Amino acid sequence: MNSNFDKIEAYFDGMLTDAERLHFEHELDTDKTLRKEYKEYKLAMEASKHLLETDTKLYLKELESNKADSTNSNYSKLIIPLFLLISVLLLLFYFLNKNNKQKSDQNIKPKLYALYQAPLNKMNRGETLLSKLDTAILLFEQKKMIQAKSILIELEQSELKSRYLAHIYFQQDSLDLAKKYFINLQNSSDQNISIDASYHNMLIYLSEANKIAAKKEFDFLKSKNALSPVQEQEILELF
Repeated sequence: MNSNFDKIEAYFDGMLTDAERLHFEHELDTDKTLRKEYKEYKLAMEASKHLLETDTKLYLKELESNKADSTNSNYSKLIIPLFLLISVLLLLFYFLNKNNKQKSDQNIKPKLYALYQAPLNKMNRGETLLSKLDTAILLFEQKKMIQAKSILIELEQSELKSRYLAHIYFQQDSLDLAKKYFINLQNSSDQNISIDASYHNMLIYLSEANKIAAKKEFDFLKSKNALSPVQEQEILELF
């Protein structure tokens, strides 16, 4: 599955395994964007169901009413297809809107992820006894994000913990969570961390089509000479 819409549809259709269903429900609790799209889908389906139920009741009522005059009968015949038409149009609007959004995301997100920069750490590779933080960083570098995140979450709060959690959420496409961490890290006294946070928040804002906020981060990065000419050109093409 490569989109929230696919996951939501599979969830409503009962097509997920028990493990996938539990994972999806966990994502609903943590992913604001997924939760919003889930509510919109549920609302569209309920509206469609309600309209269809109304149509059916009207049709049955018409069949049972033998004393209705021809005017009322014609009126009922007009109402039924009208409700059906409204129901179909609502669903079409929802699906077309989602498809357009997915196509837009599919166009820009590969470019944004191509600009992603993993953090560089300074741990001593010669150490024989690694701290839990070092272990989490090694797992991150090995792209074992779930294991790295499970260790990081248990650690006491620190900038390194927040930085790697932000990068994990970014790579897992949980951009709302990543942004929260990056925003806090922009206040770091360590310039490398603050620049890294600003850079990735810029990418997140671009994914949200929030070009004003993205431009603010872009200007900040330029003022710090944090972007190469090639990077500047690639990023400007996304505005």
